[in-house]
Amino acid sequence: PGGDRTVILALTASHEPVSLQALLQAGCNDYLARPLEEAILKVRLAIAELGVRQETRAKHTVESARRLSFAVDQSPAAVIIADPKGNIDYVNPKFTQLTGFSHAEILGSRLLELSDLTLEEKAKFWEHIDRGLEWRGEFRYKRRSGDHYWASASISPARGTNGKTAYLVEMHEDITERKRVEDALRAGDERYRALADNAYDLICEISVDGRFLYVSRNYREVLGYEIDDLVGREIFALIHPEDRPKVMERFV
Repeated sequence: PGGDRTVILALTASHEPVSLQALLQAGCNDYLARPLEEAILKVRLAIAELGVRQETRAKHTVESARRLSFAVDQSPAAVIIADPKGNIDYVNPKFTQLTGFSHAEILGSRLLELSDLTLEEKAKFWEHIDRGLEWRGEFRYKRRSGDHYWASASISPARGTNGKTAYLVEMHEDITERKRVEDALRAGDERYRALADNAYDLICEISVDGRFLYVSRNYREVLGYEIDDLVGREIFALIHPEDRPKVMERFV
């Protein structure tokens, strides 16, 4: 047996090419013509078995390539494959969906050419790649329409059998919505802090274990504490010892 197939050798007394060709077309891996020596039989059998194994490996390689191609084409992330110099050879359907650029339009462009990274940031990227390291970053990506979207990307060098970089693989996702939410939360937090700092009341934010995360400016005016002295300190330390057990009980 060789892989998942059986080696078939035909034993024949005919030396006619037409007859021998018919045996191979019928599914034989090889043929042996009489008279036959045992040593020749062993060698021909080994050669035939090796051929079947190589064929099986080749089929497995093709099948693996098909599966990989399907996975890349169906990936929810944009996938870009480029040569070691960064010239783009392939983009998957998700990339064309996100950017509006067709495969033909983007072919030959440079990695990160559509990003808003500075020259200094791109130089640092190539330093990582030249050292064989994965690079990760967030940047704005230009669409064919001219507008942009935020992308979270990872770019890795893939090495060949000689140990050198054979190609580069970039994968990135659209994080525009996440960035929008983060900006909204940041703006809301800044407005909250501005209101709290200008209030007459004592306003604070406390962690689950009872430590100050934030205190308004009025803590300094009313209690005389510096803000930096309170942040990270337990709130119970400011409570009168007689009241502390009740407060701690309610807090828990």
